[in-house]
Amino acid sequence: MQFEKMNNYQKAVDFILETFSAKKVKEFRGHDGYGYNADIYLVGKKIAEVDNDGWGGGLRIHYISEDYEKRAKSLINDLPKCLFSEAIGGSSDHEMIWDDELVFDHVATDVLRKKDFKKQMKKITFIQDNQLSHYTSLKASDLETVYQYKEGVMSLREWLEKTEKEENIKVLNFLPEDEAFDLYRKHSERRFYL
Repeated sequence: MQFEKMNNYQKAVDFILETFSAKKVKEFRGHDGYGYNADIYLVGKKIAEVDNDGWGGGLRIHYISEDYEKRAKSLINDLPKCLFSEAIGGSSDHEMIWDDELVFDHVATDVLRKKDFKKQMKKITFIQDNQLSHYTSLKASDLETVYQYKEGVMSLREWLEKTEKEENIKVLNFLPEDEAFDLYRKHSERRFYL
């Protein structure tokens, strides 16, 4: 993954997402918002089940064994130290403390973000002025459709490529999926977690 300047938060998140994964992530509506259940894996082995019940409060973690718990916590304790400002911007000099709750929430939430990304990519999605946005009436399936513009007849793809250069936007639909998802993740970060 390529970042302009990778800070310790980004290094930690990259390590987390390479080392841990979540499966069977089920989202549901809870009392105080959305909750989810998920199975957490460490390098391909199921180590825990987590539950965010949507009633506020912390993530409940049920480890499969004490050995898995020790191994996971050891890896988490070795994550790079970072400041809240690296994660959410601003100038906070408070240190962010990584724990299994925060790490597993990142992993499960990333699965939910991927689902959201796939839905979002059915629309023409772009980044402009560091903000994620989309055209509400344009679908990705319309990219090859030809329209009459004031500049002449051209496909939606051609018009967007021209617009990309003129208005300094980045159309995610034109990028390989991994690259588009990395940008989506970076620009939608605050909507999901830190």
